[in-house]
Amino acid sequence: MYTPSGRVDAGSGRRRIGVRVLIGLFLAASQLGGAAAPALASATASASLSTEVAVLLKILTFDQTTPGRAEDELLIVVIEQPRESTSVAAATDVLQELAPYEGQTVAGRRLRAERRAIRDLLARDDGSVEVVYLTEGVQGSIPEILEWTRRNGCLSFAGVPGWERRGIGIWLGEKDNSPNIMVNLLQVRGEGREFDARFLAVATLQQ
Repeated sequence: MYTPSGRVDAGSGRRRIGVRVLIGLFLAASQLGGAAAPALASATASASLSTEVAVLLKILTFDQTTPGRAEDELLIVVIEQPRESTSVAAATDVLQELAPYEGQTVAGRRLRAERRAIRDLLARDDGSVEVVYLTEGVQGSIPEILEWTRRNGCLSFAGVPGWERRGIGIWLGEKDNSPNIMVNLLQVRGEGREFDARFLAVATLQQ
């Protein structure tokens, strides 16, 4: 089980960057709920899960399409493959990390997180989803999931090592002991997203 080491300010990214680390130099020292933001992990191929979740919430504050959305709720759906125990465990760990943020304001909306099996996600369109969080074990369905996120206008995100070239909208990991964010511009724009240039400046961009 993972224990969150802190919170990030996920509500005012464009107005108050307050940068201490801007993901590779990026994770703001500002706060969400009053606790200090966690430091970025180092020395592994993937970022720690607590960092991964905190960074995702901070990234959402740089999404320039968010103010135009009418929903009061910001829904993050964590995808799992129920037939694979590693996938179920990975989704459970992500939800445990997201739990302390539930109900808090992220990019102007109340955060809610839930899990869905791949088949349930793909069975119907759902425009209320803000982020689809891909976990280990769903790799066989990545093309179908990414088609779904484009069709439904929601951001695809993952931090699984080796998935940085799988076309996912935003991938977070580490390279040479430093945080590494990769943004697939074609995918995120297909998902209806436009990010602040200050965020894109610290990411590795894929065309």
